[in-house]
Amino acid sequence: KYPFYSHVITGGGVAILYLAFFAGFTLYHLINIYIATSLLFLVSATSAALAIRRQSMALAIIGIIGAFSAPFILIGFDIQDSSAINGNVNIELLIYIIVVDIGVLVLSTFRNWQWFTLLAFVCSFVGFEIWRGEFGSEVSLVISYGGLTVMFLIFAGATTLFHLVWRRIPSDFDRVLMVLNAAVYYYLSSSLLWDEFRNWMGGFSLLLALFYGGIAYLGLKRSKDNALLSFFAIAVALVFLTIAIPIQLGDIAWTTIAWAAEGAVLIFIS
Repeated sequence: KYPFYSHVITGGGVAILYLAFFAGFTLYHLINIYIATSLLFLVSATSAALAIRRQSMALAIIGIIGAFSAPFILIGFDIQDSSAINGNVNIELLIYIIVVDIGVLVLSTFRNWQWFTLLAFVCSFVGFEIWRGEFGSEVSLVISYGGLTVMFLIFAGATTLFHLVWRRIPSDFDRVLMVLNAAVYYYLSSSLLWDEFRNWMGGFSLLLALFYGGIAYLGLKRSKDNALLSFFAIAVALVFLTIAIPIQLGDIAWTTIAWAAEGAVLIFIS
């Protein structure tokens, strides 16, 4: 009888469950990482199912705000007694963010709640940057970059799967989310990889171009209704392809020649 109030307290309950399981693992050592991850994933799935069943974006937003706030609130309250927190919280916090994002992916596949996806996106990558600032120096580059890549793939799915599965035409907001995901991932990847892998960054840009080209191909193969999504994915791929040339070749004549060849091919395709 009181749907809005119901959604508020349900979202609060979801947030408390996230906090409880995260604290039980990192603070009190009551459960191991496998049980904790399973329980957190179960909360993500339950939260998504409740939001879908109640047709409530408000419930989803309240739950996601609570989910991303919980671990930082926990660590903030315990900052004076940091010894109480598990020494491996650096990795555990990253896993926590990824598990919450999986719930976002599930929900976004069935409901195109754009503001919810945007909020989850901002919270995820801001959370990653906070995590990197606090704990990034304590873990290997493989873990940092691997976690970042998993988050990117989750939001690549969150911004495209709904349209691919249900054959819906993306709006301007949806396309902005696609660009934001690609741009933020490329920027953060460059900041992580540039010093050690400068000579391979052109190849990295090319891989991203191929990835978005693959999304474009899947869209066209799925349905002609996905043509707009596919063409936009091709546009993103072309940006990465264009960037790859100067990054890999540098300021030399071959860069101009490669761009000229790309321009001729694009005109032919058009």
